[in-house]
Parts: sequence; structure tokens; C-alpha cells
Amino acid sequence: MNNFKKIIARAKRNKLQELADDSFRGPDSDKIREINVKNEGAILGLENDSGQYTVIGLHGLFIKNSEGHEFFVNFDEAIPYLQENGMKVGKGGNFEFVEFGPKGLVWMKNGPTMCALWNIVLLMRQRKN
Repeated sequence: MNNFKKIIARAKRNKLQELADDSFRGPDSDKIREINVKNEGAILGLENDSGQYTVIGLHGLFIKNSEGHEFFVNFDEAIPYLQENGMKVGKGGNFEFVEFGPKGLVWMKNGPTMCALWNIVLLMRQRKN
């Protein structure tokens, strides 16, 4: 199974679409197509009404932070931030943005969606190593 299919399958198992509801952006969404015009490899993720997003790609996360700056964060760099925030707020945490070091505040919707994304990132990092 290629990495694209692995991410889709893990997102389904983690119920990312169900958890994210209207914020979910799948492979056929305008947001994913827009990112892929500039960078190949965006697959699925989250986007809020203000245009901030966190999208999982083949090699990392594409993000647009609270200040409107866009970044690519590879899986190895993203994991410590996801882990730190997961430990601080937990799976049931009620928040929208989390601190991503020099990348600023990154939108994750809430604890369950962040944990689902974290789980996918961990899977992809394991596959890489």
C-alpha cells in the first residue's frame, strides 16, 4: 500500500472526517488542490472559516498559521510539537490553536482532531524510518 493510501486509511480509522466535520478537507477538496498547485503531496487535513489550515502531506504538514503565514513542517519536526501539545491539553482538550514553536499558532480545531492528526504523523514517520 502506498503512503497516500496509508494516510487515507489511517484517517478513516481515526475518524478524522467525522471529528473535523465541516472543517475536513479530503483529497478532492479545493484546499488540497490549491496546495498541490504549489507543492506536491498534500493529501487531507483541516481548514477553518478564516482560512487557517493544517494539511497532511506525504512528507509533512502544510500549515497556514494564525498570522496567515504558510509553512511546510516535516514529520520529524512536527512530532515534538504535537506530542507537547497533546500532553498539555489531552485528547479531550477544548482549544483551536496550538503552539508550533517558530511557526506560531497552528489551527487544529480541538483535541480529538489534533490527536487524530498526530496519530497519522506518527504512522508516516515510522514508515519513513
